[in-house]
Amino acid sequence: MKPLLSVLTVTYNHEAFIAETIEGILNQEVNFLIEVIVADDCSPDNTSAVVSSICSSHPNGSAVKYTRHPKNIGGTENFLWAMGQCKGKYIAHCEGDDYWTDPHKLQTQVDFLEKNSTFSFCFHQIDRVDPEGKVLVENYSPANFFEPETDFSSKRILAYDMLINTCSLLYRNNELLIHQMRGGDFLPYGDKTLEKLLALQGNGYFFRKSMACYRMNPNSLTQTTTWRNYGKENRYKDYIELFKYLKRVTNSEAELNLLDRVIERCKHRFNNNEFLWFFSPNSIRLTYIYSGKRVSKFFKYYSKELYLSFKRFVLKRVLKRS
Repeated sequence: MKPLLSVLTVTYNHEAFIAETIEGILNQEVNFLIEVIVADDCSPDNTSAVVSSICSSHPNGSAVKYTRHPKNIGGTENFLWAMGQCKGKYIAHCEGDDYWTDPHKLQTQVDFLEKNSTFSFCFHQIDRVDPEGKVLVENYSPANFFEPETDFSSKRILAYDMLINTCSLLYRNNELLIHQMRGGDFLPYGDKTLEKLLALQGNGYFFRKSMACYRMNPNSLTQTTTWRNYGKENRYKDYIELFKYLKRVTNSEAELNLLDRVIERCKHRFNNNEFLWFFSPNSIRLTYIYSGKRVSKFFKYYSKELYLSFKRFVLKRVLKRS
C-alpha cells in the first residue's frame, strides 16, 4: 500500500542521537500508513549500526527505508535525494539530531491538512534543547512574535527570514516543489528555500503547541567553524540570490512586488550594519544596532526570561519598521 505520509530524515554523524530521532517517529500514533526515509550521507561513525538495530528490534521498524550513500554527497544533495524518495501524499521532516515528543503530532497535522485543502503546510512550536536533551527554551517559534495569529499568509512567510522550524513542518508533496527545490540547489539554505517555495503554493497554519525538540548540536553545519567563517556578507549575498530565484518561479504580480521590496529591505539593513539575522525580527541570535550598541550580546543565552525580554524588545523596535 502507498503510504499517506513520508517522514524525511537526513543524517550525518548522528550516532549519539539517531536512535531517539527514529524512535520518536516510529512511536507516532496514527491511523494511516507512513514510511520513514533515512538518508545517511556516508557517516564515518556508527550511525548505520544504530539504525539497523532499531529497524530489527522496533515493532514498526519495517517502515524505515535506510540508505547509506557510498560516498559523501553533501547536505543539500542528500536532502534533495531524500525528497525524491518520498512517496506519501504528505512529507514531514525530522533531522537526525532532532526528535518528536508528542505521539499525536503527525495525526494532528495530517487531520488538519485533510480538512483544510486551501493550506499548503502546517507547523508548530518546538523546544530548543542542548546536546544532552536539557530544555533551553520552551515553546519556541519565530512565529510566536505574531500572537495570536495561527493562519500565516504567503506574504507573511515571504517577508521574514525564517518562521518555521524544520522539525515541525508537514506539507503536501508534489513534483513541482521537488523540481523547484532542485532548481535552487546552488543555495546553501535548503530549509529556507523549502519554506519560501511552500509559501508560493499557499498559506500555512501554526499550532501553538510544542511537539518536537530542536537540538543545539555543536557539530551541526550552522555551528561549525567553516560556517561561521563563511561570514555575514556571503550569507547575505546567498540570501539575495534565493529571493531572486523565487522571483523566477512565481507568476504572481503581488509576490513579485513583495520580493522586490524584501530584497531592497535586505540590502538597506545590510548596508547599515543591521543584519537582523538577514532582516529577521524573530531570531534569538539577532544582532540589532540600537543607540550604538550591539544588543545581541544580551541575548546570547537560551533562557525563557531572556527570550521574553528579547521578544518585547523586538516588538517595540523592529516590527514597527517592517
